[in-house]
Amino acid sequence: MLASYFMWHYSAGAEGARAQAMLAVLAVYNYFSIGHLLESLFSPFHRDVRSKGLGFDPQVFFMSIAENLVSRVVGFCIRIIIIFLGFIAMFFTVLGAALFYLGWLVAPAAAVIFIFIGFLMFF
Repeated sequence: MLASYFMWHYSAGAEGARAQAMLAVLAVYNYFSIGHLLESLFSPFHRDVRSKGLGFDPQVFFMSIAENLVSRVVGFCIRIIIIFLGFIAMFFTVLGAALFYLGWLVAPAAAVIFIFIGFLMFF
């Protein structure tokens, strides 16, 4: 029975632990919507655009260009900050997932070692 546990732990169990670690990284990627933010990096902030109106009025034309440019710059800055924070969160998630997977691989040996150390300290 112990041999079958170790076979499961290092085959299907290890694969499941790896899959869970990858799902955690993917969840952080999706939570911050990094792909969508990269696609819409230069889009206006909250689609806040001003129409140029009917006809040609130079003051309205240049004012709408300036407002639309400011809206795009604000959108770019906010998206860059969120993408940066998302990458930081993904870094720590990858680090945590690697430690989790390493812990999964070491856990059976660590349990045996700690039991042995416990018996040595008891006597």
